[in-house]
Amino acid sequence: MKRYDKYKDSGVDWIGDIPEGWEVKKGQSLFNIIKKTMNKVELNKFFVYHYSIPSVQDTNDAYYEDGKNIDSDKFIVKGGELLYSKLNPRKETLVITKKRNAFQVCSTEFLVIEPIKINLNFIFHLFKSHFLKEEICSTVQSATKSHQRANPGEIHRMYYPFPPFSEQEAIADYLDKKISQIDQLIEKKKRLIELLQEERTAIINQAVTKGLNSNVKFNDSGIDWLGEIPEHWEVKKLKWVLNNLNSLRIPLNADERGRGEKIFDYYGASGVIDKVQDYLFNGEYILVGEDGANLLTRNTPLAFIAKGKFWVNNHAHILQQKYGSIEFFTYLLESMDFAVWVSGSAQPKLTLENLMNILISFPGAIEEQQAIVLYVKAESQRIDYTISKINREIELLQEYRTALISEVVMGKVKVI
Repeated sequence: MKRYDKYKDSGVDWIGDIPEGWEVKKGQSLFNIIKKTMNKVELNKFFVYHYSIPSVQDTNDAYYEDGKNIDSDKFIVKGGELLYSKLNPRKETLVITKKRNAFQVCSTEFLVIEPIKINLNFIFHLFKSHFLKEEICSTVQSATKSHQRANPGEIHRMYYPFPPFSEQEAIADYLDKKISQIDQLIEKKKRLIELLQEERTAIINQAVTKGLNSNVKFNDSGIDWLGEIPEHWEVKKLKWVLNNLNSLRIPLNADERGRGEKIFDYYGASGVIDKVQDYLFNGEYILVGEDGANLLTRNTPLAFIAKGKFWVNNHAHILQQKYGSIEFFTYLLESMDFAVWVSGSAQPKLTLENLMNILISFPGAIEEQQAIVLYVKAESQRIDYTISKINREIELLQEYRTALISEVVMGKVKVI
């Protein structure tokens, strides 16, 4: 990409040199910061489009909500404003509001920026630039790095690069098109990762429920969720294969966990949640989440191995195989859909009785279990390697997107 023919000193440190035909102007002359408020009592009368920080981060839009469910005052927006989150500006939470024939409000943690003499899409990209983000972060009001808050007055008084209006439009159009292309490519790569993860799940499920040899004779397992299994495999309730050690668990509250030196892992339903000074178990065990939404959503592993010295609270069942491969039984448990055995809706729970009475099928010979484990590991490593490469490609695309925006809106490169 080419540069402009001539540059000049902007006189503003964070901006640096700008193209000769550009200016720098204070935010006060370019945009208003709107603070028109609707109180929570008035909100109770309407359904509204509500731009909250979570809604913008999750959907890049507002949630349509009953105002009765909103318990704080909000800023009124009409559409065509830039919302920029004051909270933790490094997270870069911003959106252009849509024009709708309905009430729209936003969190008071947003700056509601109404352009006066600057193109809306240009200023949107400008606020996404690395250079401006660093300048805003240098003026934050905060006690900790995780709870920084941008200063609205500083943002309004700051100087900004200001190209001719026709050039602002051209820059915004160029970036809209290029960023859309990059985002589409990123989404395709994310979808490819999802397909690879589905492939890995299918490979594991097939291996631990059907074995590796498709030429063996299969019989009906008598288990609805399993169907046919190799003729030589066994069918038993979990309690005849795995010992349960739940009686040895001891939950610790936050104060108790905070005492002494934090040395040993402290496990909950989905893995390590803290460190503690002592341990309850020493060895290799299978942990299975006992309660929580993950029993149904499966956003994190439900069955996993804990090794060495560690402590377990009362939100994870702790199991140890009577015989066979601990890794095989862990893969088998992780492959299962426990929804039919889960009770409760507000707080899903897999009771010990339900867990231990589940019928499972498995090869009795440890050699076959180990062969399945080796195959699953090899296939998982192959897929994980491919996923790691794609994730790196996504990171590079995201870095390129950030660099492109920053270079273009600051006039470091010419795109028209």
